[in-house]
Amino acid sequence: MALISVPCTIRAGQSLSDACDCTDGTLVRIAAPDEWTNANLTVRISTDNQKWSELAYRNGRPYYIPVHAGTSVVVRPDEWNLKAFQYLQFRSGTRKQPIAQAGDRVFMITLDDGRPNLATQREPPDARHQPSRS
Repeated sequence: MALISVPCTIRAGQSLSDACDCTDGTLVRIAAPDEWTNANLTVRISTDNQKWSELAYRNGRPYYIPVHAGTSVVVRPDEWNLKAFQYLQFRSGTRKQPIAQAGDRVFMITLDDGRPNLATQREPPDARHQPSRS
């Protein structure tokens, strides 16, 4: 898999991030900033970057991610239907209890673009470089 990193920023004094474009791949990881005002992370999703909805469990409760400064969360496809959205926003806290961040907080989301990662593929051995067996 070839990986793409995309920044997703919650601005100083705000609790909701800019829209994060996931159209170039499938979300596989979320890396939290080194500086983080303690709060859980909730998520809003959109297919068109216009109409947004809260990501929730089937029982209607908001889906939240415990976030610790400088850590990464691997997104499990069995928890998120990763084909259900093209854009996301992060919220510090919840819709009912947002928590403003003291400074700009830049999350790095990692997308798998579906292409093979050529850097990690092994080339087949070249017959010309094989030792002769006489």
